Amino acid sequence: MFGVSCQPPILANHLNHHYKRYKGFMEHYYEKKVEEAKAQAAFEAQVKHQLKTEERFVNYFSQFDPDSVESFIENYAAQKYIWHLYVKNYWHFAENKQSKWYKLAIQALNQIAVKKVYNQMCCWLKGRVKYDYIQISDEWDYWLKNPLLFKDMAPISQQEIDAYIQYVESLPVEYDYYPHSSLDFYTPMFMELPTDMEDDLSQKEETIDDDEEEDYDKWCRYYDKIFALEDLHEGAAARLKKEDYYLSSLSEQESINDPPIVETPYVQKPYLEYERSQELIERYVKEYETYDNKLAFEGLSWYYEVWATDESTESTIEHLDSAEEYVPVAANDDWRKGLSNAYQMYFNQKIIDALPAVYEEYCLLLAHNLDFEDWGYPLMEKDDEYIETKKRRILEARKLLNEPENFDF
Repeated sequence: MFGVSCQPPILANHLNHHYKRYKGFMEHYYEKKVEEAKAQAAFEAQVKHQLKTEERFVNYFSQFDPDSVESFIENYAAQKYIWHLYVKNYWHFAENKQSKWYKLAIQALNQIAVKKVYNQMCCWLKGRVKYDYIQISDEWDYWLKNPLLFKDMAPISQQEIDAYIQYVESLPVEYDYYPHSSLDFYTPMFMELPTDMEDDLSQKEETIDDDEEEDYDKWCRYYDKIFALEDLHEGAAARLKKEDYYLSSLSEQESINDPPIVETPYVQKPYLEYERSQELIERYVKEYETYDNKLAFEGLSWYYEVWATDESTESTIEHLDSAEEYVPVAANDDWRKGLSNAYQMYFNQKIIDALPAVYEEYCLLLAHNLDFEDWGYPLMEKDDEYIETKKRRILEARKLLNEPENFDF
């Protein structure tokens, strides 16, 4: 167990928050598994009862050994449940094939909405706008994950739809575009600034390689360029640093008041990146493992490399085979890349084709003041306990520093 002085308080709070989220996820996972097991037990019990009581089955089974009949019924009930699931999944897959591009176009529309909410967040961080229901930066997390529920966002315009279509058309064919709906891909760059970093956002952006930008960063930059918002981020990190300052101040004061704990001082060590970890494993195997283990390691590494390539190619072929129309494949020195590029062009165009109809539905939902429940909203629930704890600690810190106990800073 770690003592109070063993790790930075902000890190401790961060880890505790993610632990709670992970714990909640696992609890939900096991609850779902229990529900599935109960459903399976009820289904099989019904089948067994039917086979044991209906006259037509009883008469048929009478010619066989009773123990073998019991085993047959057990096995039949289990298999019938699998068939039951397969039929449900079959229709589900058939439905998904028809609505695949519709759903992906909804996710593309979400990307546009996320960018608009993100713009409002930047304005809020810089003090240009205020909302009664937002007092600290972490509350934006909910709206970034549920952008279409943010009522203070101006409706998505046709001009923004056109810009998004132009954005997708501008992507190189080799780029693996996908309209992710998970906001894990959309972490604003200035959010990653350490508390003690005094460099402005523009300096951080210069260190980002264009080839390594994720989908959100590419779309964000494209939008900013089209709508002349390239200076939107400037000064936005100041509010975040202020909140971290209050939380750090309170944690430091709490550490002073706590009884001293003899612990090994916490030393922040560099993270061991996955690529670096693989290098160390390879070096360790070569230097310390037996000859047989070295061969096994090399063979398995080769297998994974080939398997990953083959799996990706097989998936591409399956997608092309299920395409709804003819997909041209341009000549390429590497036939695998040729297939991949062909499907990516087809994929991009299908979303572009589906987006206008989804936008029309979006406008109708807005016009009639209807919700987006059929679109899967809300995509994430609020973490009220975490938010309220953080608010309380910020106010305590401001009181400690003889500042007004409010969020106007």
